[in-house]
Amino acid sequence: MDENLTERQKSIIELVQRQTDYDKEQIISLLNDHKWDYIKIIKEYLDIKPSNNQKDNTQLNTNQALIKEMRGFLDTAGLNYYRSKEIKELINKNNNNKQ
Repeated sequence: MDENLTERQKSIIELVQRQTDYDKEQIISLLNDHKWDYIKIIKEYLDIKPSNNQKDNTQLNTNQALIKEMRGFLDTAGLNYYRSKEIKELINKNNNNKQ
């Protein structure tokens, strides 16, 4: 069975062996089940649950919600201002070139 494994696969098996107490046959079986995603196997062994890193908007307090809305409004207003300024400059430049 070792003859069919690439060097990368052998190094993955060794890595999982160092991080867990699984034997080689068990590791190969788990790797095949998880499409050779060794991170999933190690996390599963350590019982690490996937976490939701994104904060839910319902957890914002009143002040945070207010500041978030103000930032969004000001970002949009600033973006629109710079776009219109750019357009006016292009129009002036084109008018100057035609004269």
